Parts: sequence; C-alpha cells; structure tokens
Amino acid sequence: MSLDAFTIIRSLVRRHMRDTGAFTPAESTMHAPVVVNLDLGEELIGWYRNPPPWEQEFVLFTTDAIICADTMGTVRIPISRIVDYDTPTKEPAPTQLWVRTRDETYRIRIAGSHGPQNRFKDIFSLTMLIQALIALSK
Repeated sequence: MSLDAFTIIRSLVRRHMRDTGAFTPAESTMHAPVVVNLDLGEELIGWYRNPPPWEQEFVLFTTDAIICADTMGTVRIPISRIVDYDTPTKEPAPTQLWVRTRDETYRIRIAGSHGPQNRFKDIFSLTMLIQALIALSK
C-alpha cells in the first residue's frame, strides 16, 4: 500500500476505536501486550484489550492488518483482503464480529462497552471501522 493509504488507515483506526476506552494508541508509553512480527514498512497503530473473561484476547491494528492474538497464537487478517462482514445483532450483547476475506472467514473478539452505563458496545465501533476499510479497498 502507498504511504497515503497507510495514513488513511491509521486515521480510520484511531477515529473509530478511540471512544471504546479499551483501545491504546501505539504512541503511548505502554508496550503492546503481545509481540507480533510486522512486515517491512508495516507499523503498529494500536491495540484493543478485551474485558474479562476475554482479557487474554487482544486485537492489534497495523497499517496492513488486523491481528487477533490470544493464548493459542495470532491470526493475521490482511486489510486489503477484507471484503465483507456479518452485522452483529443488538441482543444479546454481541462480543465478536465475523469478517470475510477473499479466502477465509475470521472471528474478531471486541467484547467491551463504553459510554454512560456502558450502553454502547465496542463491537459497533469495529463494525464502522471495517465498513470504512472495505470502502477504502474498492
């Protein structure tokens, strides 16, 4: 991807995930909760930490991919290959989003809430981000 595309992806991730409260920008003084190998030129944008009982599941956002990490390992979802997703339902409270690429379907766990009385589910912030990334790839 071009430098401009990286800038746009970085902006989209920050814009859509910042209100979740569980998203940490990579520029912070904290280190990513898991170590992942990035491709040449790829940059870490930030990560999402799930609440209990999923606190061992993290979602890392890079300029090239969404990386799901847990105690079993990591799964890399190339942003340029995302073509669709399953819309989460409102009831019961959704905790995951299924994303389709040209090759496979992946589960991304985003289980937190934010806002007054935690009434806004973070999964819908991820859904808006995925919509924007799909539109960018077209």
